[in-house]
Amino acid sequence: MRVALLIEKFAAKGGAERMAAYVVDGLRSRGHEVHVYASAFRGDGYERHPVAKGSHAQFAARCKAALDGAAFDVVHSFTRTLRHDILRLGGGLHAEYLKRVAPARNPIDRVWAKINPKERKILAIEKDGLAAAKLVQAVSQRVKREAIDHYGVDPRKIAVTHNAVDLARFHPDLRRHRDEVLRELGIPRDATVALFVGSGARRKGLAHAIDGRGDAHLVVVGDAKPRQLARVHFAGVRADVERFYGAADVFVFPTLYDPFPNACLEALACGVPVVVTRVAGVSEIMTDGREGFVVDDARDVADRVRRIATPMRAAARALAETRPISRYVDETLALYARLTGR
Repeated sequence: MRVALLIEKFAAKGGAERMAAYVVDGLRSRGHEVHVYASAFRGDGYERHPVAKGSHAQFAARCKAALDGAAFDVVHSFTRTLRHDILRLGGGLHAEYLKRVAPARNPIDRVWAKINPKERKILAIEKDGLAAAKLVQAVSQRVKREAIDHYGVDPRKIAVTHNAVDLARFHPDLRRHRDEVLRELGIPRDATVALFVGSGARRKGLAHAIDGRGDAHLVVVGDAKPRQLARVHFAGVRADVERFYGAADVFVFPTLYDPFPNACLEALACGVPVVVTRVAGVSEIMTDGREGFVVDDARDVADRVRRIATPMRAAARALAETRPISRYVDETLALYARLTGR
């Protein structure tokens, strides 16, 4: 097959970029011809089609123009675009995001979000992109329901494909880094260590993670602004995030909205039990009390952190092993076959 993938930055390291890279590598290994339309690139072995950087609306329009006259068996978009066969909803629905974060905003910001031209444009692209798609690839059942509820998308054209994790990169043997990481951060060896990983701290619930740390030491990896707080350690953005998973006893992710957080899958793959809010799509594959805990109220995080038990580590890894990269690629190729009949 001749396949085009659309993504704003193929060189970035976010969840969408990682999933797109898995698909590119999987397609190439199976002998398919791959073309990537993006404003930045990484790796090789595929055809590059540069698209100038700009706003979401500009990127969508430029991608649409760049595809004029091109012939592909499948055009698969990993971002908000206007011309595609399959639209992956990796970031969920912006309409739902605005709804979920509104209570955390001050009154002025809530009003501005409703009239902000930038937000209006994103919502318009979202609506038009869903209408244009022949198939919609949702990363969770929750996102599928959101597409139906907000935009009336026909459920028959929505397929749910949960994210995947690199089981070789993220694994329980990373526990060997625990002592060195604790020394670097000045954490006692006998302390309980909770970990939070992510950028966009407000949406992902860092404030709730801090409030819910209890007697544990909380390590924060990401772009959150450091503060002087007892038993809270800001490690910044790290290329060696694996070491921090290895040091953790529990991963806390009390997000306000996250369709399917890759960080939770990475923690599970490292054998680290997860405490996550139900609004996160990963909660769909977890069993409360087995690989960690799923909470409806972020105020329950502290209680669940105290209840983390050692047997959960093996259960966490076992759950992650059900979401290997190969499965994700196979499920994506099944969508292509559904579309093309091949």
